[in-house]
Amino acid sequence: ISGFLRIKLLAPAKSLRVSTTDGDLLWNAEHLPAGESQTEADLVLIEDSLELLVEVNFGDEGDETAFFLTVLPDGVEEQTCYAIGSGRVEEILNYEWDLY
Repeated sequence: ISGFLRIKLLAPAKSLRVSTTDGDLLWNAEHLPAGESQTEADLVLIEDSLELLVEVNFGDEGDETAFFLTVLPDGVEEQTCYAIGSGRVEEILNYEWDLY
């Protein structure tokens, strides 16, 4: 399914990487400002679900922050998951839809 990925960062990030748990790279970016950014992506839903590995490097600052990743597949309701952390944050986010 084609669609979009939208990330909302509460703090600037040195780097962002979003991939499937199988290792397919969906988004790779550097020096993202705080706020929202988005990109197009080809999404493969397996049994109406999607698992994404998100790696965000906020730098060496010790302050805790968060990011919100919204998946917007064409023709399907958008869903948002989030993670909280500091420095380098790696999280597997799980999205599920009831398509039938």
